[in-house]
Amino acid sequence: MNSQTKNITSVDAVDFLINDHNHLKKLFKEYESLDKEAYELKKNSALTICNFLDVHTDIEEQKREMDKKDEFIGIASHELKTPLTSLKGYLQLISSYKKEEVPNLVKQYIDKANVSINKLQTLVNDLLDVSKIQAGRLEYALEATDIAGLVSACIENGRHMYPDYIFQNNATQSYRVNANAERLEQVMMNLINNAVKYSRDDKNIIISTEQVNGKVRISVTDFGIGLSDEQIDRIFERFYRVEDKKFMASGLGMGLYISAEIIKNHMGIIGVYSKPENGATFYFELPLV
Repeated sequence: MNSQTKNITSVDAVDFLINDHNHLKKLFKEYESLDKEAYELKKNSALTICNFLDVHTDIEEQKREMDKKDEFIGIASHELKTPLTSLKGYLQLISSYKKEEVPNLVKQYIDKANVSINKLQTLVNDLLDVSKIQAGRLEYALEATDIAGLVSACIENGRHMYPDYIFQNNATQSYRVNANAERLEQVMMNLINNAVKYSRDDKNIIISTEQVNGKVRISVTDFGIGLSDEQIDRIFERFYRVEDKKFMASGLGMGLYISAEIIKNHMGIIGVYSKPENGATFYFELPLV
């Protein structure tokens, strides 16, 4: 391993990055094309569903397209994971290269590349989770977990990731639930990321806990664009994204869907209260132990 590392120059590493970047772009273009086809088919089938003579055919065709999409998600996410790990390794190699000093401008590019790779890794992990959910393989160990400590850790992460936002911690009372702490943290961070994404003007975010009918309710409140009743009905669907003419947000619409499945696997419930232009409160409830 050491002998191989000595023979690799920063030029080799850059060439590797370029080749893998092109590979990633190709995979994502394929995914976007398939995603668009599935969306168009779903939209078209909704228009023809009332025609009872074609209902069975439309549903079967839609199911086949969705199965193809699920299969692609599983394959693409696994294919992406290995080159992403290699990309990160080569970036670290360039950063620590001793024979030739890396210019400051190049270091800035490396930092930006690392940020982008971290985003891609999050996306790939979400794709893998979606693939596991569809295959019924989203499993994990549960143990007694302190909610107050978990919420505090997530708020600290939020403050580090979004220094311009003000996080108010109203989760002071200690509650214990039977849960997988890593997965609950994933849900919490999804809700925090979502709150930040849709509240760019008012940067206050409130995280609260309370006991409701023998369960603990954890909620994340923002003061952003809010949701319509129609959007609320679909917000936890797979690949659903809020569309607003005045506001465009990035993402593939997987975070809330994955969060809902995780909470369901914890024997809990998840929901949202919201009105357009009046912010939103996303919450989930888990049985106390």
